[in-house]
Amino acid sequence: HHPSLSNLEVEGQPIAPAASSIALGRRSPFDVGKWLGAHLARPANCFGDGAKDCIFAPYFPPEDPHKFAIVHKVFGASNVNKMLQELPVHQRADAVSSLVYEANARKRDPVYGSVGIISYLQNQISQLQMQLAFAEAELLCIQMQQERALANQHVIDIHEPSSLFCATASQAFLNPST
Repeated sequence: HHPSLSNLEVEGQPIAPAASSIALGRRSPFDVGKWLGAHLARPANCFGDGAKDCIFAPYFPPEDPHKFAIVHKVFGASNVNKMLQELPVHQRADAVSSLVYEANARKRDPVYGSVGIISYLQNQISQLQMQLAFAEAELLCIQMQQERALANQHVIDIHEPSSLFCATASQAFLNPST
C-alpha cells in the first residue's frame, strides 16, 4: 500500500498534486505531486527511459515520499538530478543521505541548518578538551605529590611552585567560571 498524494505534507502544509510547487515554496514548473505520483506508480516516463532508469528511484522509495519532498523543497529536483548524474554510482546513496540530513536540518533551523549543529558540537568538543586538560594537569599534580610522599617528603609546602600550580589547577577545574 502506497501513501496517497492527498496525505502528503511538508512542514505541516499539504502538498496537493496541482499546487505542489507552490506548497513547497518553489516557482519552478516542477510539480512534486506529479513526480511523486509518477514515482509511486512507476510508469515508463519516470525521469528516464523507465522506472529502472530513474536516477531517483534507488534513493527515494515510494514508501517514503516525504524524503523526496523535503530534499526537493531545499535543493530542487533538477539540482539533485544534476548532482547525482555527476557522481559515481557508488557515491550516490551517501550523497542522498547527506542531502536528506541537510534538508531536515534546514527544516529545523532555516538560518544555520547543519552548520548550527556542527558549531554546537565543536563548542562541546572544545569544552570537553579543556576539562580533559584540567583533569590531566590535576592527575599530574597528584602523581607528583605521591612521588614526594614516597620519597619521605610527607610535608607538602603550598609555597612550592608545583604545589601552588596543583592547587590553582584543581580550583580552576572545580570552578571553571572563576
